[in-house]
Amino acid sequence: MKCIACVNFASGLRTSSVASSELKFVDILEALIKSSSPKDDDRDKRLRVINELQQSLGKAHLGPTIDLRILPFGSFVNSLYEPSSDLDLAIVGQIVATDDLSPEDKRFSFVKLQLAKVPREYATEILRTAVSRFVEDGLADERSLVPVLHARVPIIKFVHPATGINVDVCVGSEGDSFKTWSLAQLMALHPVVEKLCRLVKIWAKAHGINDPRSFTFNSWCLTLLVVFFLQRQSTPELLPPLKALMYDCVGAAGAVVRLMHGGRHPPNKRVVKLMETVTRNAGPAREMYGRRPAKPLEHMFLDFLDSNSRLLQAAMQNKEPLTRGTAVSVFYGDFHRERHFREHVLFVEDPLNDLDNAARTLRLPSSSKGRTIEFVEGTFAKSAARLRAHLDAAAAANQPSGAPGAATALERERELSGDGGATAADPASSSASPPTNTSAAAAATKPESPSSSNPVSGDGTTTAAAAGPTSRASASTVAATTAASSAAAAAPSFPPSSVPPSLASTAVFLFGTELLTRLPELSERLLGPGLCGWARGALAAGRPAGEVHQELLARLGAEQGFESFASFRKRCRIPALDEEEAWTPEELEQLIRKQTEKMIRQEKEAAARAREREKHRKQRKERRARLATMRESEEKRSGEGPGPGGAEKPGEAPARAEGTASVRPPRRFGPPRPVRFSPLADGSAAAEQSGQRKQVRGATPPRLRSLVSEQFVPVAHKGS
Repeated sequence: MKCIACVNFASGLRTSSVASSELKFVDILEALIKSSSPKDDDRDKRLRVINELQQSLGKAHLGPTIDLRILPFGSFVNSLYEPSSDLDLAIVGQIVATDDLSPEDKRFSFVKLQLAKVPREYATEILRTAVSRFVEDGLADERSLVPVLHARVPIIKFVHPATGINVDVCVGSEGDSFKTWSLAQLMALHPVVEKLCRLVKIWAKAHGINDPRSFTFNSWCLTLLVVFFLQRQSTPELLPPLKALMYDCVGAAGAVVRLMHGGRHPPNKRVVKLMETVTRNAGPAREMYGRRPAKPLEHMFLDFLDSNSRLLQAAMQNKEPLTRGTAVSVFYGDFHRERHFREHVLFVEDPLNDLDNAARTLRLPSSSKGRTIEFVEGTFAKSAARLRAHLDAAAAANQPSGAPGAATALERERELSGDGGATAADPASSSASPPTNTSAAAAATKPESPSSSNPVSGDGTTTAAAAGPTSRASASTVAATTAASSAAAAAPSFPPSSVPPSLASTAVFLFGTELLTRLPELSERLLGPGLCGWARGALAAGRPAGEVHQELLARLGAEQGFESFASFRKRCRIPALDEEEAWTPEELEQLIRKQTEKMIRQEKEAAARAREREKHRKQRKERRARLATMRESEEKRSGEGPGPGGAEKPGEAPARAEGTASVRPPRRFGPPRPVRFSPLADGSAAAEQSGQRKQVRGATPPRLRSLVSEQFVPVAHKGS
């Protein structure tokens, strides 16, 4: 059998002579991790941006400020940033307290406050002034300025012109940078942490659940979930609690007051002291935990998906271990119970501020019909089931043909991939014929009814229907063949791929369009040039990545149970904070057309209302003119008196001038009409006078009779 030529995977796969049939799932994972890792040049660019902004900040006029600095935080500090990631920066320092900052301390002009403690309006003004200075010095593109001042922490986004790096700057404290630095020291204890974090972020981005604007996870929360998994849920435990690095008394009982508890901003001296403690304790911890063996990367990724799926199910059902009032705590490396955790369905505790929930973005407005946490949990469960089926099938392929469980794993792989033909795990079928990419035929032969597909359970097992009679199978085979032949004429034909469909469908199910953008050469090996060309063209045309992801799975015949987040959000009417960034060109054109029609309709309605108001104004003006004319004529007649021959007959209305309309004279208010009163003699007389046939118990007492006669009681109305 002729060997296949060596291929150099410039997109990240290691350079080696690897036959296409020997390509494994772990090679794809390693290639994805390498594609997301930054180079030395990326780090130098970010350090250059920080230094230039620091020099420009010293020239800005920011009032009585002291020791202003630019400190990075976020992914750049914990080394999880990508070449295209934003650079998060904070302006830290102190300011001399004045009357408008601290009225209670006006007696002491030397009081200094951290910039993070000043009022929000003052911090926003400092941020605006600093960014204006950056624009003047040519360090920020004025056209790229995006102020996000309504956020919990006001930020201003801009692009550094020389490097093209997106920068997010805010007013903060040293604690923000120390928080990510301390977590980076914890993650550096074992080499598998960074790989798993990068892999989870790529997977979450492919499924649309790493977007806090759409009420899903953020990158910080995903990082904490990975660290917590390696602290408590992996076997063996690969990371210690963060508390063990920050404090020498590891075994001390009771809760520890966090450094930034309740939004506190620690002084610089305390932060420096804690950094020394973390550096001192990191060495022994690396010796203890860094040598512990870890599972292969693909099995570690599977365990992460499976364990977090169970955690999310427990949180939604209010069951152990995540009942209401329980949080996921990286600080303690365990579940932590507090009273204030009961407000949230899922509480991922911030390491240094136990009152801050890193999973707060999972909240939803009341107008939505679904919860994003349900979609996130389903994504975890389906991905774990798909990956488990593929790994079981690959393990069964390496076992002897008579080994128990091999056939079950192969059938499960075929069911989940949607391909009833040969897979890479079937040695008999693969030796009979080379594996081909039957994407169009698989998509056409797959039944459309949901009852015919095999649903995947949460634990990765499949529910297979009972086999029918032979005649039913033959009929379905004929129908499938007819559908495949008709679809082959309509659907575009793609060249066969050199990779088995099971590996391609698993990789596409987990990572979607990220394979195309990060690994262009490897994706062509997986999917074939034709299918890759179609997917790249659809992305370039502006189609959402979720729709292209779902269409790729449909053409590979592996879309069972898959739903993109875009379709879920549209189905459940979940709004986004920045909705315009998720619009497709068709939706944008439709929105512009609707807005134009709405503006035209509003202008017509406004013009009609203006004409109606003008009409009523003219009518009121004419009415006032007629009333004035009538008053003048009445005054003239009353002043002249009845002349000869002008005497009016009794009971006859005065003659109305010809051509004038009859206008009702204004109402004249005078004293009320007199009411008939009569003294009440006794009870029997009152009943008889009112016409009411009621039984009177007795006559009115003399004293009450005299009082009633003095007050003039009115006669009762007849018929009452």
